[in-house]
Amino acid sequence: MNKATVNNELLPCPFCGREVTIKKRCLKDWRGEVTMRYYRIACSCGAGTHKEYKTEKAVVNVWNRRARHG
Repeated sequence: MNKATVNNELLPCPFCGREVTIKKRCLKDWRGEVTMRYYRIACSCGAGTHKEYKTEKAVVNVWNRRARHG
């Protein structure tokens, strides 16, 4: 899920300037059906969101509030 944002541009990492990725984690019930989805941002330098968010739009908005690289 790179740059697959909800009408928002996903800004690069403010620490290294690299492109970041949106990671998705799904929780399943006893039948194997997805009941919850959580999203977070990760960068290859180790930076990212430490908290998971319930929507992709929410995690993008939180990430984009960070300072820009440079």
